[in-house]
Amino acid sequence: MVHNPKPAMSGLFPTYLLIYLFRPASILRVAWGVGCFVLLQVHVYAQPLPAALPYSATYGLPRLSTYVPVLQDQATTGRGSYRFADRYLTNLQPEDAGEWQQGAYGKVWRIGLHAPQARSLYLTLSSFHLTEGVRLYLYAPGYHDMMGYDAKDTNKWGTLSTPVIGGDRLIVELNIPPGHDTYGSLIISKVYRGFREPGQEGYGGQTDTRTGTCYEGINCAQGRNWQTEKRAVVRIVSDGQMSTGTLIANTGGTSEPYVITANHTMFNRTKAAEAVFYFNDEYPACDKGSAVTSYTLSGSSLVATDQAQDFSLLRLHEVPPASYMPYYAGWDVSGNRPRRAATIHHPWGADKQIAMEYHPLQSVVFTIGNTSSAAWRVAHWEAGTTQPGSSGAPLFNEHHRLTGVLAGGGADCSDPADDYFSKLSQAWEQTPDPAGQLRHWLDPLQTGATTTDGYDPYGFSASYCDTVWNLERAAPPALSREGFAWGSISGHNPAHHTRFAEKFRSVTSNRLPGCYFHIAEVPADKPLFPIKVTVWEGTSYPEKEVYSKLIFSDELRAHSLHYIAFDSLVTVQGTFFTGYEIDYDDGASRFAVYHSPRGNPSRAGSMYVYDGTWHKADELYPDLAPLSLRIGQVHCYGNIAGPEGEGHYIYPNPARDYVSINTPAGEVVYEARCTDSKGRTVPVALSYDPAGQELHFSLPPGSYYLTLITYSHVYTTRLLVLPN
Repeated sequence: MVHNPKPAMSGLFPTYLLIYLFRPASILRVAWGVGCFVLLQVHVYAQPLPAALPYSATYGLPRLSTYVPVLQDQATTGRGSYRFADRYLTNLQPEDAGEWQQGAYGKVWRIGLHAPQARSLYLTLSSFHLTEGVRLYLYAPGYHDMMGYDAKDTNKWGTLSTPVIGGDRLIVELNIPPGHDTYGSLIISKVYRGFREPGQEGYGGQTDTRTGTCYEGINCAQGRNWQTEKRAVVRIVSDGQMSTGTLIANTGGTSEPYVITANHTMFNRTKAAEAVFYFNDEYPACDKGSAVTSYTLSGSSLVATDQAQDFSLLRLHEVPPASYMPYYAGWDVSGNRPRRAATIHHPWGADKQIAMEYHPLQSVVFTIGNTSSAAWRVAHWEAGTTQPGSSGAPLFNEHHRLTGVLAGGGADCSDPADDYFSKLSQAWEQTPDPAGQLRHWLDPLQTGATTTDGYDPYGFSASYCDTVWNLERAAPPALSREGFAWGSISGHNPAHHTRFAEKFRSVTSNRLPGCYFHIAEVPADKPLFPIKVTVWEGTSYPEKEVYSKLIFSDELRAHSLHYIAFDSLVTVQGTFFTGYEIDYDDGASRFAVYHSPRGNPSRAGSMYVYDGTWHKADELYPDLAPLSLRIGQVHCYGNIAGPEGEGHYIYPNPARDYVSINTPAGEVVYEARCTDSKGRTVPVALSYDPAGQELHFSLPPGSYYLTLITYSHVYTTRLLVLPN
């Protein structure tokens, strides 16, 4: 959305407006300079003022003392937030401070703030209510780091905190268009003077976490499988301190913007109301480029908190816009011990990092001061570490569900050990009052669920996903030894096949959220027997591994269909393979996935096995050909074609306005019928082309059932329609 006008400019731009992105309460920083903007001839409301303010309009704050950081750090106990700024109380209002100027296009009020030796500045405004049409701007000298607000940013609490601006000077400006008798009200009540920067461990210390060997950036190797969950994690700035929080899902699947963090960092309504939330604050590549700090939201309400369980649940004043790419993290309040864990956090308030624990966690009681709480203990981080500023960070279990919040500990670069996360299971409903529990807010449907998966409130919907199988689902499952003394052709056997893959043909990009395995055998006596689920790209055989995930036998049951969720949406280009890898540890383990029966009606021949070299299973077991594994691949917004030899399919699927049709032996479809999810007939149109038949439609996004009628057969299939 583009909001006009721009604040009053210097005489260099008397009748032009610099167009910039503006979203109420969502601040996008803009670099002002040659080549960085577009000029548009417009009428502006306010007569431009000179760029340099008179000294009388500048409010000077006391010089920031060099001993302030020492005093501030002494006030922090336990893991603690990262204090980076000193609070200075003011009472600056347009009626008695700054300078007013009347122009042909309205009135402009300005005040400059100067805090000698400050590294950065940010403000908290109180009694903040803007009249419709009035604009408020904040920027550094030279119109750098500009932020804009209007009446839509007014809330019932009358509080607004601004993002942090670098430097020791800041300008506040009101633009009031003609015909407005009042701008509303505002008081600059607090000025925060930064005495160190994010990532800086001490006054005058290093400011770049990339120089620390103990840090693991979220876009480095350890974060590869956490690219979805990272979008839920936010940096929080409040009262001169930085901490970490997480957007969290609810059983209603709504966009209600709840953020969970630690009570010791966010313990009252004032801190919540004055908080600023930073999204996507990370380096774009592994420790490369510049961290993005421009996606922010201001203000929240404290809906539930408990000091003993060390959690606070906040509700943002605004739903994060789609451009922020938010993700609402799933959770697990079952109390089951995590076998592996990860935390995503902002150590020292710096760019987003990850720490990994590859061993089971311990259930303990964590005591700090006079308060004790049930906690998960991380004995030692295998990668990364937490630091001050990580407080409130999420603890994700092996299923990528949030199960705890960082309460304290002693981990640091020299010894990344001994961290404690308060248990969500204890905070769930131990306190009957909704203001002291999570269940009231996160299970609004009262389902009684102890786990829920995360979701993206924008741009992705499971209704645009479908599952492709290279065999008829109605065909009976099979498990063949084919001459082996033990084992099976799709699992452990004397030939020591270690990898098994199912081929899925495609000519475009696909996004894969997970897959289905129809499990035949599981090692009953080895609950932690590992199975490596893998996705490869390749044309004739699996070539390049693009994703892998370890699952364990105790998560599976024999003779059952299991959905295996990938850690993040996996993007593949063209034809790909989905399968699994197994070890031969002692020769006694038995794991296998069902395959197609003899005389597989799909005629796919899409199964591949590996013994040091990839082989097509049809070549090894010709009497069973064509062979397919009972693996169903879920794909979203993609175009997976039917298997080789399959009799009929539509392509692409999902689609926007047309699909191509292929039928057995080139049968001609003379009639097509389509119904929506409620059974209502919707219009579709067949067309004929020398290259094949097509089906055209103009339908709302969603799932439909398609019936294709030839002179000898009737075929049915599911059609997924994407938004245009």
